[in-house]
Amino acid sequence: MLEVRRPAPPESGPAAATLGSIAARSAAARHRGSAVRTFASPAAARPRAPRRGPLPGPARVRQPPPLLPPRAFALAGRWIQTFHRCGLAAERDALGRELLDLPAAPPNFAVLGHLVRMQALGDLEAAAVHAGAADSLAARHDRPSVAVLTRWFAAMRAARDSAPDAADRYRAAAAALRDRGMPGVEHGLLDLALTCLAVQRGEPVPEPVEPGPYAPWIGALRGGPTELPDPPPDQLQEALWVLAGRAGLAAGTMRSSRGRPRHSPRPSTRSRAPGSGMITVGAVAETLRDLRARDCRRR
Repeated sequence: MLEVRRPAPPESGPAAATLGSIAARSAAARHRGSAVRTFASPAAARPRAPRRGPLPGPARVRQPPPLLPPRAFALAGRWIQTFHRCGLAAERDALGRELLDLPAAPPNFAVLGHLVRMQALGDLEAAAVHAGAADSLAARHDRPSVAVLTRWFAAMRAARDSAPDAADRYRAAAAALRDRGMPGVEHGLLDLALTCLAVQRGEPVPEPVEPGPYAPWIGALRGGPTELPDPPPDQLQEALWVLAGRAGLAAGTMRSSRGRPRHSPRPSTRSRAPGSGMITVGAVAETLRDLRARDCRRR
């Protein structure tokens, strides 16, 4: 019997450790200690020798750049709060669209908007457009961590397309993630990705090397203990609910303390579990259909 219990909320997760850090750097690293800070080039920042002689015309006072729009911070804050339950991908996509529509938004918030839409869109081809835009902005504004996230996205697309090198792409993406200062994302993610790939292909789940916080779901799919916690409320929760459903199908039952998981995915027409932009475990609707079919056979 597969039991589902709710754990205490995690102290950190992918949402706080990855995309949220991009917005945080805008507020802290770029603007700490000053109401206004210019995103200046090194040449503009170098001191210049005083001008000799009279000014050629009326002295022009350089005006400080406008403050960062409060709306940008508000949207980023709302985005980080949209993981408390499944089924909110459309709301996150709308927030990403608003971030991109902000006039004169700093590069960090434009990158955040593209990454939010990359994660939230169920259409991977449309999401790939935002991944490419995020990469272009990151290259122009020296944001190397963005390429790590989009590399995971490319590996996920390869997994969705059943590419023969999908596992190798995931391993390369995991290698690129090391030493990037995102331990809350890195820990266990490769084993989870390879587990999802095996489930999608209908293959045995490989033995994990470092499953980290995903050990309960990986273990249940390998025939281990079937008492599962509710997934933490972050970008991976919908994928973890799909894995819980698959483990429940294999074990023959899936129950929570009230008979059904209260926060499991709602019926969806999306082609994948949206949220992370890093892993895919197949269609949510397919797992829900199989669970309903099992329930009908029991009646």
